[in-house]
Amino acid sequence: MPRPGIVLAPDTIKIGENFSVGSSNASSISRVTLVKTGSVTHSVNMDQAFVDLEFTRAGSMLNVAGPKRAADAPPGYYMLFVIDAKAVPSIARIVRINPLR
Repeated sequence: MPRPGIVLAPDTIKIGENFSVGSSNASSISRVTLVKTGSVTHSVNMDQAFVDLEFTRAGSMLNVAGPKRAADAPPGYYMLFVIDAKAVPSIARIVRINPLR
């Protein structure tokens, strides 16, 4: 069974803004998520975060609502996944959430 694919994604995501993700099989996508990359010290990962994102489909594109508050997704690097209806994840695309100015 093939994985869903991310063919287009932004390098940077802004808090509270929407962004587009191109998927090789957008019609089968059931979830879009962010997983914070690790920051381990003394055997503890203090940066753990998993964020489900709301989205709509438009052809081969997914219109994704970015995290609404910085407290939901602190600045840094995240792995962006699209997940199909059978719970198969894509290969991650690394994106950065910028700090608020």
